[in-house]
Amino acid sequence: MIQSILTETGLKPQLLEIEVTEIMLMSEAANSDSNLQALHDMGVRITLDDFGTGYASFTFMLELPFDVVKIDGSLIREMSEGSLALPMVNAIVHIAHSVGASVVAEYVESVKILSQLSSLDIDWGQGYAIHRPEPLVPGLFDRLINQ
Repeated sequence: MIQSILTETGLKPQLLEIEVTEIMLMSEAANSDSNLQALHDMGVRITLDDFGTGYASFTFMLELPFDVVKIDGSLIREMSEGSLALPMVNAIVHIAHSVGASVVAEYVESVKILSQLSSLDIDWGQGYAIHRPEPLVPGLFDRLINQ
């Protein structure tokens, strides 16, 4: 379906990023491997979203073609509470980078969390400590698609 939509619209596959959650992978494991590989082979970027919510196996990162791993905000939030979350986040970052994926930390909501993350090799962060969400600039989406 995605291939036909890309063909019909002329959208470059590299401009499409599909996020799949850890929970979805666990429930759809039988079909995930081949579908994600086919999308990745087309050039579509694949993001593993909410990693750390179900504490799934690191095997997902090792066996499936993810371009980005987004660490769930609940795990990021726990880092500031002095739990074992910090070494877990560090392990996620290390394994994701080992397979060539970049890493996004969700829920970067405080300066304390931002400071903790700065000691790790995280590529991107999302949250109010970095910047508040704002409306998309009119016309920007159309310009990006037509590039």
